[in-house]
Amino acid sequence: MIKRLAVMLVFMLAMPLVAGCKEAAVVQTPTPQPTATHTPEPSPTIDWFPRTATPTRQVVYTPTPERNIEAPAYTNVLIEDGFLEPEVWQLGGQDAGTVDLKDGSLSMAVSAEKGRLNSLSSYRLPSNFYLELNMRTSLCSEDDRYGIYFWRFSQMGTLALWFNCQGQFSLEREINGGRSVLIPWTNARRFMPEAPARNQLGLWAQDGSLYLFINGVFQTEFKAQPGMEGRMGFLAEAAGSMPETVLFSQLRVSTP
Repeated sequence: MIKRLAVMLVFMLAMPLVAGCKEAAVVQTPTPQPTATHTPEPSPTIDWFPRTATPTRQVVYTPTPERNIEAPAYTNVLIEDGFLEPEVWQLGGQDAGTVDLKDGSLSMAVSAEKGRLNSLSSYRLPSNFYLELNMRTSLCSEDDRYGIYFWRFSQMGTLALWFNCQGQFSLEREINGGRSVLIPWTNARRFMPEAPARNQLGLWAQDGSLYLFINGVFQTEFKAQPGMEGRMGFLAEAAGSMPETVLFSQLRVSTP
């Protein structure tokens, strides 16, 4: 009996030790928390071929004539000029360059940057006429222009028919120091551009309408105003610093 009590006492004293051993054996492993991952920012992309601004081109159109008009066969010659008489034209040196008669042509040589030359004649154009003229470019850069002005100081002002070195034409009106565009820059059919180049102008005025021909090909029609008349001349204008040289020859004006 005493022995049995002694065993029970030993067992009871050992219980806490065993429980302590079991509790010590249980290790609480903490649940791993997800670590914040650093996402590297993308490196900038190098544009090896950056786009450049596209320049805005000047608005140009090509008209389609509604009808095919032929130049008139006038026989009454009003003016026929071989450019041998210097008293008819304004010649000499100007701030922008020189106007001269040379080998049966009127030469306009623009030497100043963005310079403009004018040569007014003593000829007077009536309201109805047909004008023929040869135009030859010797030096001509992009956007350089040249042409003829007529009906100077009429009720419509002064009309200027321009041609540029890209093979286009336009019609402007100058009045009271202002300038307005009547026909914007227009692609001319069968026009020889740049330089050296030669083109023949045909300009027909009839009862207030203007008909334009280039190298015998009808280009366009413009409604002007009947009864206009005035003097005529030539123009040349450089677009930049490059020289421009234009020669006019074989002027002939006939009337009905």
